[in-house]
Amino acid sequence: MDKNYTYTSQYFLGITFGFMANDSGIYPYIGLSAGSPGFSTSLTFSDSDPCTGLNFGLQGTKWGLSGQYGYSLTGGKYREGGSGIGSSFGFASTGTGFIVFGPFK
Repeated sequence: MDKNYTYTSQYFLGITFGFMANDSGIYPYIGLSAGSPGFSTSLTFSDSDPCTGLNFGLQGTKWGLSGQYGYSLTGGKYREGGSGIGSSFGFASTGTGFIVFGPFK
């Protein structure tokens, strides 16, 4: 499970943060975003376990659906899908780089 919040300014740069969770604990993360201006939030799920360290992702949200394709330097490729909403005309599209910490019980 991944609960994400992303804010991107009118200059197309911003911040992403949130947390992932599985049976091992909670994995908070924070990083930078670049993409469509506005705020978006999502709740997604994956068959991959969270990977600590540096991760990169391409996120998209439209019509209440949200997805991400990503790459972790410690775990390789992953993908997520779920629900979300974006404030830029109902959609959001961003590229992110973020650091994952944890797990914390």
